[in-house]
Amino acid sequence: MNRYPTKLLTFLFSLLLFSAGLCRAQTFTGVVNSYYKVTAINVATSTLTLNTAAGLTPNTKVLLIQMKGAAIDVTNTAAFGNITAINNTGNYEVNYVCSVAGNTVLLRFALLKSYTVAGLVQLVTIPRYTDATVTGTVTPLAWDPVTGTGGVVALEGTNSLTLQASIDASGAGFRGGTYIDFPIPPNDCNFATDVTDYAIPNPTVNAFINGGRKGEGIAIGSASYELGRGKLANGGGGANNHNSGGAGGGNYGSGGIGGQRSNEGAFNCHGTNPGVGGLSLQTNGYSAGANKIFMGGGGGSGQGNNDVGMHGGHGGGIVLIITNNLIGNNNLITASGARPFRAGLADPFSAGGDGGGGAGAGGVVILEANNYTGNVQVQAMGGRGSDASYTPSSGCFGPGGGGGGGVIWVKGAVNPLLTTNVTGGTNGLISVTTSVVACRGLANGASPGNNGAIIPNYSLPLASTPLCTPLAVNELIYFKGQSKNLAIELSWKMNSVDLIKSFTLERSFDQNNFTAIAALNKNQNVSYSYSDEDAVYGFNYYRLKVHYLDGRIAYSNIISVEKFGNNGIELVTVKPNPVHQVAALQIESNLPQEVVVSVYNANGQQLISAIKILKRGLNNVTLDVMKLSAGTYFLRVSNPTRTLVTSITKAE
Repeated sequence: MNRYPTKLLTFLFSLLLFSAGLCRAQTFTGVVNSYYKVTAINVATSTLTLNTAAGLTPNTKVLLIQMKGAAIDVTNTAAFGNITAINNTGNYEVNYVCSVAGNTVLLRFALLKSYTVAGLVQLVTIPRYTDATVTGTVTPLAWDPVTGTGGVVALEGTNSLTLQASIDASGAGFRGGTYIDFPIPPNDCNFATDVTDYAIPNPTVNAFINGGRKGEGIAIGSASYELGRGKLANGGGGANNHNSGGAGGGNYGSGGIGGQRSNEGAFNCHGTNPGVGGLSLQTNGYSAGANKIFMGGGGGSGQGNNDVGMHGGHGGGIVLIITNNLIGNNNLITASGARPFRAGLADPFSAGGDGGGGAGAGGVVILEANNYTGNVQVQAMGGRGSDASYTPSSGCFGPGGGGGGGVIWVKGAVNPLLTTNVTGGTNGLISVTTSVVACRGLANGASPGNNGAIIPNYSLPLASTPLCTPLAVNELIYFKGQSKNLAIELSWKMNSVDLIKSFTLERSFDQNNFTAIAALNKNQNVSYSYSDEDAVYGFNYYRLKVHYLDGRIAYSNIISVEKFGNNGIELVTVKPNPVHQVAALQIESNLPQEVVVSVYNANGQQLISAIKILKRGLNNVTLDVMKLSAGTYFLRVSNPTRTLVTSITKAE
């Protein structure tokens, strides 16, 4: 299903008001993107079918990206998890919504790359403003491997993006392997036999052959090889029986291997086959020519039988920043891998008498910025592997491997105002609390993840070959519409009509199939209007067709106008704005009714709420805002079936 922010109203309000175009300024906090699962795609026509298109409107800027789909070796050998074909994995580009019909979205420009929906393709909205300010920590929805959505922050401040807080996609990428316990009985181990398998099914078929779950990566997993020490492309391998450690996930830097079990007696079980580190994806797309990006791989889980083993850590997500001037104020943009964590353990970062978990790899931070003001801290580090043997009864159990470093990719040269870190994560150790003194502080073979990379000369893959962009109408100043008196009032203004013969108004209910509803000859006026009384309730779509004297034809942009039902309302004006004490609202209503007028701050907190009684027609309503502090707020007018939102500024 579609993903929306639930804790904060800020982005929901801004989406309702501004998603159709570029607005001047906006503040951001929390989750600012919406995510849509692509269920079908026609590359030739740039048409997408989504699980839902709710909330998408024409002119919305979007990121299309394929998250998985790499082919791997699945033989039960050391080659398990090696990439045999990258396919369309990591392909991505920026485009715009042209039209929406049901769950089908037509993009404005021809697609640059190919995509395979079986590889989990998602469409992510890009909030787009002239001047954007991050006032509270901005995060993505965490990656959901079931829906194939999330893990990405994409944000544009065309003129400037100011950081007053962090942008944090750490641990939002590919999921670490979830710990699974193999209690004895019915499971067991054999001191004379080491479990060497790279691929073990879940559920297992042999009580002596088991292992931890592999971390998630760019290859589609399978229950037939879900467990075991083999890496899953850039996902870290799970630890093998008995009590060894999981491996770190990889991205640009490969993940570190897990640690072995040691100091056991001759007739105790052995754990000499920990997880294999997730692959480096360095050669699979991090170049100007290929230009693919990947989330950080998840770490593999430790193997255990006492239910005190550790999950793998999650990989870092993806952050895309588009702006002319990035104003850092020494704030942080990060997509680092996560350290393994399991609530309920004596130490939630350390396994007890079981194997530790591998850490997540760093993700990707892309800075499509021309200029920088003030320092910006940018990180895509690998996570730290988990410790082990926090409270073991005997033996020294395997710690987790460190996560590989991710990628920081910048436009042009790396600016000296960027403080960057893409180091691989350190491996875990055997805890100093273990009862076996000789093992304290040892890695037991667990290794750190390898470093990532800081790459210059980034180029945003921005689709630009038009498919449905209307022809330019150079003389058109505006074309707009509003619901009024149970009709749609359309109006447009020209700066000149000297070369124009006539106009045709066209209406559509699906944004694709248009029908002429009126033909108007030009006159000496430059302003025109038309009332469409046959519009249906709900959304109607209009475009203006301009006929020139020389036979040329051009079209305006498509506009959407909602016709209200019998209980419809329309917020006509808010004056003055900015306001010092009392705001004057003009609200049009199709019948006498009550509405609630509310004011919210950027954190979604309701500060003012008042019930207003409306008559049929145009109503003048006042709202006292004198007690508000100076700043920008959201004004909401609602009845049981409709909500209208706009911004309002309280002046000093």
